[in-house]
Amino acid sequence: MNFQAFRPSVIHYGQEQLEILTNGFADQIGHGGSGRVYKGKALDSEMAIAIKCLNEGERYIKMWKTELTLLNKFQHKNIINLVGYCPAYPSLAIMTEFMEKGDLREHVDSDINWLLRVQIAYAVAKALRAVHAEGVTLHDFKTSNVLIDEDYTPKIGDFGIAVSEEIPVHWQLTGFGTYGYIDPMGPYDRGQKVDVFAYGQMLFELLAKEKYAGVVPSVQGQLDYHFRDQSFHQNFAEDPSYNIEDGKKLYQIAKECSTVIKERPKITAVVKKFKSLKVRKWLVT
Repeated sequence: MNFQAFRPSVIHYGQEQLEILTNGFADQIGHGGSGRVYKGKALDSEMAIAIKCLNEGERYIKMWKTELTLLNKFQHKNIINLVGYCPAYPSLAIMTEFMEKGDLREHVDSDINWLLRVQIAYAVAKALRAVHAEGVTLHDFKTSNVLIDEDYTPKIGDFGIAVSEEIPVHWQLTGFGTYGYIDPMGPYDRGQKVDVFAYGQMLFELLAKEKYAGVVPSVQGQLDYHFRDQSFHQNFAEDPSYNIEDGKKLYQIAKECSTVIKERPKITAVVKKFKSLKVRKWLVT
């Protein structure tokens, strides 16, 4: 990798510094298939940061290189900000800003109101638009990869298996996505619309106020009972920010994102559809 191409604000940390940043790997805040995440503090400030320490193995080296390359590329208010990295194998790590409120999956079934749900959905759509505009496909978009800061600003936070022309073929991984969010038509050779399908599944979760449990092949399949008779409107019956017409429109957007590939909109079209909502004046442009 060409570390000299990184932004000046992105800091190179060594193994000893990594142990200091993580306080001896004491404060683990998460883990997944690719490694563990710790909370720490930047060495040159009191800023809280998240430190993702990847598992050992060639697969994770590829993921580390891919994610670093792409996070360094993006500076967008709805994409997680890269702070630093540690290239000392086997302690490969990526440091990003710390997101106080965890991930979106934790909030799907919470009491966040309708307006905030729409604002989150819109902000994430704009972030995906920015990602796709640069020729990048995430291939693993899901609610747990959307991180939430203290002001409920959402940020896309995982590029480990993304595909882009600037990512060398020998870094790219075979096997895409997470069960439930994978395009049922197959992820291969379907371009960026695989991310649009996954985005649609996120919308179903926000509308249903129910987390995907991973039992049936798709989020939509699990949550279908909320939508067969439009009963999802009852989820917001006591919410003064809810508008039934907007609820119907957002449900329609989710359905369109989940349809067959030829009829599925690009994310640019999805962003434009939010302009027809009655709450559009409260959406940050």
